[in-house]
Amino acid sequence: MNGSEPADGTRLFQRLRNVRDLAASGALARDEAYTGGRVAYEGALARLRDVMRRDLGVDRAVAL
Repeated sequence: MNGSEPADGTRLFQRLRNVRDLAASGALARDEAYTGGRVAYEGALARLRDVMRRDLGVDRAVAL
């Protein structure tokens, strides 16, 4: 990661905020913009979890 890329936690927060903003603007769960934002958020969350597991030395299979 270089200095211009946000950290995983920052990226996750940005994705979550984007989904929140879509919902606040009236987007429905079935709207393409909302579902796309939700997929991006869930992907960022999964990556953050993987980074945290690596940092803690926990195998993913053990955590499930």
